[in-house]
Amino acid sequence: MRLEFSEFGDLVSVQACLPGCEDSEAISQQFSSYRGFVSINRDSDNLFTFERHDGDHSFQIEFRNLVSGESRRWRIPHRGFLLGLEISRPQGVSMASGEDFRPRAVNGFSAWLESLRYVQIKEGTAHLFDINESVSMPRTSNDWMGFKNRFWVAMIRPEQATRVTTRDGSELNELQLDLHSTAAAPHRFTIYAGPVEQHALEDANAELGAVVYSGLWQWSGWLSGAFQSALKTIDSMIHNLGLGIIVLALLLQVVLWPVSMKAIELWAGVRETRARLAPQFRSVDSRYRGQQRAEHITAIYRQENVHPLYQLKGFAGLLVLIPVLVCAFQALAENIWLYEMKFLWIADLSLPDAAIELHFGLPLFGNHVNLLPFIVFAISLSASWMLHRSRARTLSNPIRWRKVYGLPILFLILFYTVPAGMVLFLAVTIAIITLQLLIRSKRAPG
Repeated sequence: MRLEFSEFGDLVSVQACLPGCEDSEAISQQFSSYRGFVSINRDSDNLFTFERHDGDHSFQIEFRNLVSGESRRWRIPHRGFLLGLEISRPQGVSMASGEDFRPRAVNGFSAWLESLRYVQIKEGTAHLFDINESVSMPRTSNDWMGFKNRFWVAMIRPEQATRVTTRDGSELNELQLDLHSTAAAPHRFTIYAGPVEQHALEDANAELGAVVYSGLWQWSGWLSGAFQSALKTIDSMIHNLGLGIIVLALLLQVVLWPVSMKAIELWAGVRETRARLAPQFRSVDSRYRGQQRAEHITAIYRQENVHPLYQLKGFAGLLVLIPVLVCAFQALAENIWLYEMKFLWIADLSLPDAAIELHFGLPLFGNHVNLLPFIVFAISLSASWMLHRSRARTLSNPIRWRKVYGLPILFLILFYTVPAGMVLFLAVTIAIITLQLLIRSKRAPG
């Protein structure tokens, strides 16, 4: 970290770097505001003296008022992102995000990922608040409170009973916490200013690990963390995160291959049953109404030895596949190592691929043509056509169009503003599913 202090002992700014500021390719974030990142209320502008005391794992900087004798002592680690602050007199403390902490200018889903939020860690669980929520509540010494953007977080924990007020930051897209305590001095605070990265957070304090995947259930957070660790391991071997995402998608689909094939088989069985029953249902619909219709439909199910809820079998395989894929997407959404990482034509895997710049912008979609979503559209269209081609000639044109093109178009719209790393993973996943459909069609009789 690189820190700047005022002559009064306020922490004006922090530059946090991952893995370290000495690395020329480090990812960095500036924590600062016009008042300073961490500012301490004062009664006068009397001069402060400055002293530094070095230790084995950290050093201390002490600011002391020449007139009143009050002191502000900072503990700064040689490595890591955890700071300590001790104030000799009870005074208010503020922590503000500043302009450099604002989200990047993107659209749609990516804009939601980039948005600012207040964070509270209470009893080991992280809770997120919108930036327009202005609340005042007591905090005990066990609570962490702070704010985060997509990849970086600032957290503060008082060691004494303290009231924390969050300010409405929606107008300027900036956040501020005000901390006040009437407890006996000295007042002590622990501050984390660093990446939303599992190892960095837990090395600083075990409770801070709750910030990662804070919106997920515990089991899904664990699975997302496993995917992120797997991607990091793959990248350490091939030194290319774009290829790493492709390899991760391939490996995951190899593991899930039996489940995917079973899901396709179940879905195909549902379609075949539906096609077999459809003529009989149409005949009943044309001849009967009300109770008579219900009785004849029940008789058809009994005669064909089919359960009335048979269509639910088609979703059985998806109950395994979808949660796993959602966790993989979440691992990519919160992966700080994708920040400004290039791959092929993609300038930043953490943002939409922005292949072609337009001279105009569309609401929610932005002013770039993103190529990867169109690749997903083409692959999913191939899969959809293979799924429905056996019945395509028997369908009227509107129904055929909806069945064949509906899902690919939905994918195009939903994933158009999704970060490129996530869409790349989706493209490989759908390509493998298309291969599975092709294999099954070759095995199918006739």
